[in-house]
Amino acid sequence: MPKMMVMATICCFLFIGLPVQLIRAEILIPRGKESRWSFKDDGKEPGANWKKPGFDDSQWRRGAGPFGFGEADIATVVRPGGGEGAVRTTTYFRTTFDVCSPAVFTHLLLTVRADDGYVAYLNGTELHRWNMPQGKVMPDSYAAEWRSAPLEELYQRFFLTSEGLARGHNVLAIELHQGGKESSDLYLDLALAGISKDAGGRPLVPAGAREVTRLFNKAHYIGPNTQIPDGFLDGGRSMQVDEFGYVISGRELLLVDRRNDGQLTEHLRYARSQGMLKLNELDRATRIARYVDQVFTASEGRSASEYRTRQYLADRYSSQEVLLGDVPLLCGAGVCRHRALLFKLMADEAGLNAALVRGNLGIDEATARGAVVFM
Repeated sequence: MPKMMVMATICCFLFIGLPVQLIRAEILIPRGKESRWSFKDDGKEPGANWKKPGFDDSQWRRGAGPFGFGEADIATVVRPGGGEGAVRTTTYFRTTFDVCSPAVFTHLLLTVRADDGYVAYLNGTELHRWNMPQGKVMPDSYAAEWRSAPLEELYQRFFLTSEGLARGHNVLAIELHQGGKESSDLYLDLALAGISKDAGGRPLVPAGAREVTRLFNKAHYIGPNTQIPDGFLDGGRSMQVDEFGYVISGRELLLVDRRNDGQLTEHLRYARSQGMLKLNELDRATRIARYVDQVFTASEGRSASEYRTRQYLADRYSSQEVLLGDVPLLCGAGVCRHRALLFKLMADEAGLNAALVRGNLGIDEATARGAVVFM
C-alpha cells in the first residue's frame, strides 16, 4: 500500500519550570451552518434595547451563517437594500446560548470573519469592536476602512474577557457595518468558545500511557500494531519525561483523551463509520488524509498558517496540556504533529495499519523535521 504522509516543518524550544494547566475550549456559539441567528436587514433601527437579553426579536428574520451577499459561500443572504445602487449601512444580528458555570471560563475566544466592521455586545454590554471608529456608533456609521480580498477572507481570533457571561441564558448581539454606500459585498460568520484551565502542577502522564509516551519521545516511532492510549502526551522532539512520568516542553502538550475531547470523538466516529469501513484500504486512507487536512487547514491555506500556528501555541501554551481536538478551535489550524497524530488515531479506528513517525527517526532528509504517518 502506498505511503501516506502529512508533513510540516516544526521547531521546538525548551523552557524549564513553567506552571502547567490543561487548556479546554467549549463551543458556546458554533460557526457556519450549525449556528442559529435572528437578524434585521430592513433598514429600520431596531430599538434601544436590541442588544439586551429581554428584547423581542420574534419579528426578525432567521438564518444560519455565513451571512451576507456578494460572496460565493453565503448560507443566508442579507438584503443589500438602500436603493439607487446604495447599500444599507448596518445589519443587526442576535443569537442566544446557555452557560451552566460562567466562573470556569478564564476568557472567551471569538473567531470571526467580517466584512467590513462590527461591534459585538454580550448581554447588552460591548464586548469587542473591530474595524470601527472610536466613540458612539450610530446606525449610519461606516466601518473605519474598506475590507478587500484577501484580508476580507480571513478568520481572525480574539481573546476576550469572560466577565460578562451570565449563568443560564446569554445573548450575543452584533451590528455589522459597511465600509461605504457603494460596497459590493457583506459577510459575517463567527464562533464563540469559552476557554478554561484546570489548575495543576507539572503534567503527569498516567501509568497506562507512559510506555507509549516514552516510546515515541525516545524512539520517535509508534508502530502499526500499537494503539495510542488515553493520557498520551506529545510535546515535540524536545519534550522531557522523568522517571515518574512528569513532562515538560517548550511547546504545547498534545493530549489524547477520548472521553473528554468532544471534537476527537467526532473525528473517530467518522473514521469507524459504516461508509468508511466499506471502502478499500487505500480509499479509507485517502479519505482520512483529506479529512485531517480539512480539520487543520486555515481558510487562508496551509502555508500561510503553519508558522503562525507554531508560534501562537508555543507562546501561549508552552508546557500546557491541550486536547488534540481543541487545536483548531484555539488557533484555527494545525501543523504536522497535530495532523500526523490525528491521522494515526483515525487510521487505527478505521482498521488500517499506520505507524506514527517523527523526523528524528532519520528515514530521509525530507522527514528530518516533520511528523509523518506511514501506511
